[in-house]
Amino acid sequence: MANNTLANQYCLIAFNGKEVADAGIVQDRRNRCLVTACFLGNLLSGKIQSCDGKYTIRYMEDSELSDLLSPQTEMRGLGAWIEYINDIPESKINKFKESFVNNLVEKGELDIVPSLQEADYEFRLSNLKADQYRGDYTIYHQVIERYKRNIFSDNPETDNICLTWLLVQSGDLHDVFSGEEVTKLESLFSKFSQDDSVSGEVFRCSLETGLKGNLKSYLIRMAEKFEKETIFIETEKMFPDSEECMTAVKNILESNGHICQVRQTGKVPVMEIDNVLYNLTPAAKRVRVINIHGVRLSRHI
Repeated sequence: MANNTLANQYCLIAFNGKEVADAGIVQDRRNRCLVTACFLGNLLSGKIQSCDGKYTIRYMEDSELSDLLSPQTEMRGLGAWIEYINDIPESKINKFKESFVNNLVEKGELDIVPSLQEADYEFRLSNLKADQYRGDYTIYHQVIERYKRNIFSDNPETDNICLTWLLVQSGDLHDVFSGEEVTKLESLFSKFSQDDSVSGEVFRCSLETGLKGNLKSYLIRMAEKFEKETIFIETEKMFPDSEECMTAVKNILESNGHICQVRQTGKVPVMEIDNVLYNLTPAAKRVRVINIHGVRLSRHI
């Protein structure tokens, strides 16, 4: 990644696998986290003036971000800035997100590809089309590998602690970590929030963006949403073993431009598709009087 900023890393991780046309509360939350990532990135790189725990954007060089946050140029605490970002009109947030994401697309760090949903039987039968974001395979995995190695180290870097907070707030933590890793990471949250640095101040803040209920219940709902979302891919016949089944699905998806890597074999194979892990389960779908054989993809958590 040419410009390895906090905002670039957050965007690459949080938007990977998400549909371009996504809207609603969840996407609005993700977009506001992107703006917050830009703000924090400028703060951590010394581009935002600070004094006694308060900050001003008056002399910030990032003109696009300063235009979005203006005319609020007075000194204010980090929590107050995050609250201000919460209150920015959705139309302005969306415009900022479009500009930021398009810049990564132009650089080749993020691609726009056909959505995996297009491979779903019902979706295909209805002749529906959709696009999704996909991080460059090499860049995405380099960012993830470095981030995971550092965040579990004895001295995680401030920007990685902030990245963790952003992924928690947008509900995208499960895109990076397994259930076991999430539990391990959550045990560090108290330690992060007690730090005297900017990262500690960040972890003591919240970004609700109009959601009802607390953050924990929101994250539980996101995990449940992943478990319920499935994609049924027709394979024309039921295969006798998982390897043949996996090969058939891989061929179908790769013919549509998806990047597939087998990550686990066995009773329930796991395949990485466009940087996202999926379980593959043989299934049949009853259509009128016949069974359509295929494979059901579900998020691997």
